[in-house]
Amino acid sequence: MEDLVERKCCFCSYKYYHEKNISYISLCPRCHKDGYFESHYTKNGIKPCSIYLGAENIGKMTSDTEKNYRIVCDKFGINETICNSTNPYVEASNLLIKIISRSFGFVDFKNGKLTLFDENLHKGFTFKQFKKSAMYCGQNSERVINLKGSYYINDYCFFVALLFRHGLLHLISFVCNSEHGFAEEKKRKELHDRILCEYGLSSEEIFEWGRINSVYDQRSNVSSINMIYNYDNDEIPLFYNGDLLPDKDKNININRDSRVDNKTYILKDREKIENNIL
Repeated sequence: MEDLVERKCCFCSYKYYHEKNISYISLCPRCHKDGYFESHYTKNGIKPCSIYLGAENIGKMTSDTEKNYRIVCDKFGINETICNSTNPYVEASNLLIKIISRSFGFVDFKNGKLTLFDENLHKGFTFKQFKKSAMYCGQNSERVINLKGSYYINDYCFFVALLFRHGLLHLISFVCNSEHGFAEEKKRKELHDRILCEYGLSSEEIFEWGRINSVYDQRSNVSSINMIYNYDNDEIPLFYNGDLLPDKDKNININRDSRVDNKTYILKDREKIENNIL
C-alpha cells in the first residue's frame, strides 16, 4: 500500500486507491461525481497527467503549449482538446465526469429500477419523460429502442433496449457486452444467469412490479436479461383522438383503436381492457 494513494469520495464517501503519481486526475469508481487532482506545471504547460477511475489508469492529459491540453481515454471514446485554459485540471475533471458518468448506470433488479443518464427508469416511467431525457434522439415510441453505445452497470458492460406500450415503459432488456459472440449466445445466457445469481435471483423471478428473466431466444439467437412490468387496467392511460384523457374524464365510455404487435384492439370502458395487451 506504500505505492498507493487513498482517496475518499466527497459525494458518496467511498474509499478507493490508485498509484502514486506526481500529476493525476482521479474519479470515484462508484458514483463518478468526484474529480480530485494533483497538478504539476512546467514552463510549457503540464507534465503528462494520468487519469484514474478508482485503481484503473484509463487515460492521460498532455499539453503541447502552455494553454492547450489534450485528453485521451480510449475506454470511453474520449479524445478532446481544451484550448486557452487557465485551469485545465478543473476543466478536464468536469469534462471527464460529464462524459464518464453518462456511460455508467445502476440497476436494482429486485425492485425493477434502472438509473441511466441521471434518469430513474421504473414502472410507470412514460415515453413523455423519456423524450425529455438525454437518452432520446428521435426514437419511435412504437418500436424497440436500442440505446446508443454500451453502459457499465453494476460492474458489467451492457447493451440496453427499451420498449414502451401505451406510453408506459413495458420492458428493459440487457445484453452483456462480453467476449461471447453471436456464435456463443448460450454461453452469454449462462453469464446472464450468473449475474442474476450474484443478486440472489434465479433465471425467472416474479415480483409485485412485474417479472425478471434470463432467456435465450433460439429463433433470433439472442440472450438477454429482461425486466418486464405489469400494469393493472387502472394504470393504463386512456387516449381520445390521440390525447391523454384528464383524470376527471377517465370514467366516460369511449372507443379506442390501439396498434399493438400489428393487431388492432377495440377498447371500451376501462374494465374491458384485454390482458394480452401488455
